[in-house]
Amino acid sequence: MNFGIIGSGFGIYGWLSALNYFDEIKISTLARYKEKFLNRKDIENLSALGKSITWCENEELLFKSVDLLIIARRPIDQIKIINYLIGQSWKGSLIIEKPIAPTPELSKKIIKKLLTNNINLQVGFSINETNWSRKVKELILKKKPKEISINWNFLADHYKYNKRTWKSNPIFGGGALSFYCIHLIAWLSSFSEWKVNSCSPLLSETNDPNIIFKLSNEFTNLEINCNSLNKNLNSFTVIEKSNQNELILNLESPFSEKTIKRNIEKPDLRVPYLIKIVEKTVKNNWINYSFLEKHIKLWDDIKNKR
Repeated sequence: MNFGIIGSGFGIYGWLSALNYFDEIKISTLARYKEKFLNRKDIENLSALGKSITWCENEELLFKSVDLLIIARRPIDQIKIINYLIGQSWKGSLIIEKPIAPTPELSKKIIKKLLTNNINLQVGFSINETNWSRKVKELILKKKPKEISINWNFLADHYKYNKRTWKSNPIFGGGALSFYCIHLIAWLSSFSEWKVNSCSPLLSETNDPNIIFKLSNEFTNLEINCNSLNKNLNSFTVIEKSNQNELILNLESPFSEKTIKRNIEKPDLRVPYLIKIVEKTVKNNWINYSFLEKHIKLWDDIKNKR
């Protein structure tokens, strides 16, 4: 199976690192990424891997040479690439990054196009692959606690290093809701129907560093607090507030429960979960479009409460 990658950032240090664990997978990407790839220190067996990659001179050659394409670009770019592939009657499968598109409305449209054209799809919802997400899901479904809070505090790189990037801008699919909490929204949508009770307002139209929103299903009230501009210690906690504030989970980040030992500098914590997503694609286990519709609806409902 030949996997192609579009995206020289997370496409390389995230998805390419994950593909590196599969001997049966061939990897192709764009030749213009090669220098950036060779300068990385967080990819294992860099030299040998670089020699095994097929470096394509342009996108057209890449699209023609792969069975499955991973798109890890800005949401607005992902829409353009998907529309181009559909227009060319491309017959491969896709893994795309979250958010799928900058807004719920655009995501709904592009998902409908993919479904109409029978394109198999996976999305990089890494939190869905964590062990803690399964345990908390079981807690909510079986124990039916009255009140739970999820708190995610960290300092995003673009704030830490004062970078100008779409990742803080909700117009382009960035910000605490669309770029970070989109993971939690996908997870929650996978196992229950949720009503949105309230949501904190946007800081500004072009900057969304933090958000607090409250949801409920038939049994549980859930509060989610995400702050990507936190200058204290990183933390990710789940607390059962209805049980004397019992601490259910206490991690540095939602991706820090599992690591792969590697002789490299600062491997990305999400790689073990990307590996699980790749395993699904190899087994032709694709994402369910009805789940994506529920995910997009919940995202839209939260957005409309702001």
